[in-house]
Amino acid sequence: MVATSNPSDLATAVTAIASALVGGLVTGLFTLWALRRQHTHELKMLVQQRSYEAASFLLGSILALDRAVADLMGSPPHGEAMQDRYNDFARDLAAKGLELVDDELRHRLEIHMLFGYQLISTILARNQGLDKTALRLLGAFRSHSIAMCRALTAHIRQANSLPDYQGFDIKDVQSILDWGDQAEAAAPI
Repeated sequence: MVATSNPSDLATAVTAIASALVGGLVTGLFTLWALRRQHTHELKMLVQQRSYEAASFLLGSILALDRAVADLMGSPPHGEAMQDRYNDFARDLAAKGLELVDDELRHRLEIHMLFGYQLISTILARNQGLDKTALRLLGAFRSHSIAMCRALTAHIRQANSLPDYQGFDIKDVQSILDWGDQAEAAAPI
């Protein structure tokens, strides 16, 4: 006995098969899209986490440099310890700065590195002691260290923006001194 099929049954079967294929294709495409989106999100979160870790590491490096500056201010001028901490900070910034996702934060830290270089050059050139200008530069550098610590902390805590920052001309000692005076005047008591 041969089964005969009705043309409407055949059309229904073809429609069902086509619907299943289209449904499977759409589901597959949606699944691929969702997986890619999840992967992109996870990658973004990983990059952000590495940025927070780099900021935390750099915070420790700045604090070590600041400690060397504080020691220099309280003792006869032997800039070797400060030079060593500065070299550590410059190396750390070169390595870990690449992981920071905030370009403004990275720029501020680069200014801090240049400021440290200026400071060391000035201090080491004055072998006979720390005069008033050198002490003011050291104070301005410590204020700048505080500003960098605040910016790094804001980044680590995922603040919406970095704290306000007024820059200065890194090549002009008077501009640096004026910045330090303003920062000291604005500092909470």
